[in-house]
Amino acid sequence: MKKLAVLVIMVLMAGWLAACGGSSGNATSSTSNSSSAASGSTSESTAPSSSSSSSSSSSSSSSSSSSSSSSASPSDSSPPTVTVGPTPSPTAVTGVDQASGLEINPNPAPQTGEFIVEGPVTAVNAIPQDKPTFTVRIPGGISYTIHAQPLTEILVEDGTQLRPHEFRPGLVVRATVRFDATVQGGTPGFVTEDMVILLREK
Repeated sequence: MKKLAVLVIMVLMAGWLAACGGSSGNATSSTSNSSSAASGSTSESTAPSSSSSSSSSSSSSSSSSSSSSSSASPSDSSPPTVTVGPTPSPTAVTGVDQASGLEINPNPAPQTGEFIVEGPVTAVNAIPQDKPTFTVRIPGGISYTIHAQPLTEILVEDGTQLRPHEFRPGLVVRATVRFDATVQGGTPGFVTEDMVILLREK
């Protein structure tokens, strides 16, 4: 009788142990499945985040490259070059003198009557000093050789007087002249008695 009771107890204990082992395996498996699911879920949620970060980095790199390319090639609008030409030469002295009505620097020179010669002196012959001659160039390249009054009577327009050695090429003179066929031993030429030195030089 005692043996039967012990046998029954052993069978019950074996059944109970088997039941406990099965539920423990189920619990472990369930825990393992939950961990796997959680791990899968975590990796899924991480993947989009990486992808989004990579996309954002690519977009920022593209934007940076675009801005550097736009700053590297600004529109270069330099001002136009201005070419400066030579200063125009003064207007040639020609026409009619309003005070006297005489023609100024006629070309060709008239053989009768008086006219005015004004221009730079290109040559001076002050010997003798009472009969000096001046070569005066007018616009157009024509020159007049003028027999003037004595050096002591030739004044600057401000009333001052030059010394003999100061009569030189470069002075600008003005004179009322006339043609004279016998001015110097029968040689034709132009004569004046009112040559004035102007306050400027050529």
